[in-house]
Amino acid sequence: MEAELRVSVRHGQQTLDISLPSSARVSDLMERLQALTNVLPRGQKLIHKGKILTPDMTLASGSKIMMMATQGTHQGSAPEMKKPSVLLKSKPAEKPATKIKPPERVEVWKSTGYVSLRDTEVLEIPATVWALGQSIIILDLTSTMLRTVPAELSCLSKLKRLSLSGNSLDDTSIHWKSLCSLQSLELLELTANCLTSLPCEIQGLSSLRLLNVSRNKLTTLPDEIGMLSRLERLNLSNNSLREIPSSIGHCSALTNLNLSSNFLTLVPPSISELRKLKSLLVANNALKEFPASILKGCGELNSLDLHGNPITIEALREIDGWEEFDARRKAKYDKQMVFQVMGPSDGFDEGADTQETRHW
Repeated sequence: MEAELRVSVRHGQQTLDISLPSSARVSDLMERLQALTNVLPRGQKLIHKGKILTPDMTLASGSKIMMMATQGTHQGSAPEMKKPSVLLKSKPAEKPATKIKPPERVEVWKSTGYVSLRDTEVLEIPATVWALGQSIIILDLTSTMLRTVPAELSCLSKLKRLSLSGNSLDDTSIHWKSLCSLQSLELLELTANCLTSLPCEIQGLSSLRLLNVSRNKLTTLPDEIGMLSRLERLNLSNNSLREIPSSIGHCSALTNLNLSSNFLTLVPPSISELRKLKSLLVANNALKEFPASILKGCGELNSLDLHGNPITIEALREIDGWEEFDARRKAKYDKQMVFQVMGPSDGFDEGADTQETRHW
């Protein structure tokens, strides 16, 4: 039985006592720390006796190490909480703005089909909204004090766009059965909430074209997400996802997929079935390899971001199908340069870190 060595790692207010095989290197310690702190190896700066440790170094038993987490460590962003409004004194306006009275507001809602309560302190959706029923096409409830989305939502059967972003809603705050019964819904914004999962009923959103669930606390996705056959844009960035269901390959209309800033160690090869996919963003995860089938199968793919992963651009260039993909993305870049009228170019982005610039 191999002997063990013990090291003590100070991380913020926390001290971690870790046991490792006697042959362990700093890279092994980094992987163990990732499991304990959710900080990827590339975001860990380990310091011992004033010296920054590199992954290939060996460890000595009894070592006391300090860990600093650098910015951009693939952990999901915290949901945006609504800040209390601050009243500032200002000069009185020469012509005060005309305030729409509640009865007039309802008439505007009815005539336009657009209901906006964005950036208000509304605690619940007004009954007048439900009374309008099929008249409503767009409902914007971004950054309110809303705490529940009730069953009455199902009466908005003609609703096409719904934004519930920035409300700190959790899994129990939304009456999912009612929301997922909206068969006309094309756009659903749920960013910056506290959701940890999506329900299997989501398959009922048969007209959905855009789904944004970024900056939540998602740990799992239902297999039923693959039933969204009209979905074109899916944003799952800044969550805590460790895997993506293979059923994602059934979202045949998908053109843009954002999986950045999660805990992914691999992406499903079934993504190669997305023939219309043009943009795949998987930056700031823990990918050590990338399926060659994606580069070969996704014939429209011209934008790929793998920065902040252990896989390097040198490794990507060895993947079968890289040359065809590289030609497509360079053609896209050249086209953008032709239409660029003002401002300096940011330069051509290789899509992944080089061996020299990879963060460890």
